Amino acid sequence: MVAFTYLLILSGHRKTKTSVGELCMTGKSELLFCNESLAACFFRKKKLEIRNRLRACSMTKPLIFITGFIMLCMIAFASWKTFETLMDFNDKNNELTFMGSSGWQWHNKSQGLQIKRADSYLPAMRKVSDSKEYASLITITERGNYRGFVFFDQDCEEGAIVSERVTYSEQEPAKLEVLHCLHGKLVYMKSWATVPTERWRGRVGDFEFDEALNEWDFTPLQQAYLKSVAELI
Repeated sequence: MVAFTYLLILSGHRKTKTSVGELCMTGKSELLFCNESLAACFFRKKKLEIRNRLRACSMTKPLIFITGFIMLCMIAFASWKTFETLMDFNDKNNELTFMGSSGWQWHNKSQGLQIKRADSYLPAMRKVSDSKEYASLITITERGNYRGFVFFDQDCEEGAIVSERVTYSEQEPAKLEVLHCLHGKLVYMKSWATVPTERWRGRVGDFEFDEALNEWDFTPLQQAYLKSVAELI
């Protein structure tokens, strides 16, 4: 009876050991399966990350190209405006020496008005046309009258005269217009008893001018004249 019981116990112990071994083998299999599953999950996650990065790069490249193109356009536009400003600045300053003249300064650069002062003389004002074909000049005499000159950048023989009868409108009769050659240039002349406030126009052959004297500021001429009169008194 005792021997049988021992055998049963021994038999149960062996059975128990066998069951534990089997369980261990089963645990190892499950652990290996889990490790394989974790590796698969890890690589799947990395694959998704790489795919997302590639997708982001594919979307970023056009944005970088568009941004770069816009920046280039902005730089080109800014460079052109700078160049245009410098050219306009140089072009304006060249007006001070128009037709080889000297001594002129800006009175109102935005309006293109220049002024020239010289000792023992009343000042003069002028404006160069946008076409750079002529310059309109206004002076004031010692009697307070205003004299206008339009100098065309056209060489001529000293003392020569060019004249023509011109009709400006059907309501007005034909008017004799004359150009004189002074200092080697063709000049149109006119006088006013008071400050000119008209739009001064004239035409002789192919020579034509149009100047809005009503936009000029003749204050420097008036002040110089009044000062000269006061000094005489």
